[in-house]
Amino acid sequence: MGEKRALTPLGIACKKMMVEKSMSQTELAKRVGTSTKYLDLIFHGERTGKKYISRIVKELGIKLESIGKIII
Repeated sequence: MGEKRALTPLGIACKKMMVEKSMSQTELAKRVGTSTKYLDLIFHGERTGKKYISRIVKELGIKLESIGKIII
């Protein structure tokens, strides 16, 4: 068995806001124009998601300053 993958600060903030907004990862993926798998890779830091980060944070109402340094 492999190690459990840890969420990045962005992933943690996104998951929290998704819960607050009662939004599924599938719904968020559709709204930002990507797949649920790719969102998962972004949330766990396995992909940068440069093309989608601005759409994700806008959709969820997240301020980038509130989650630390993120390379866009």
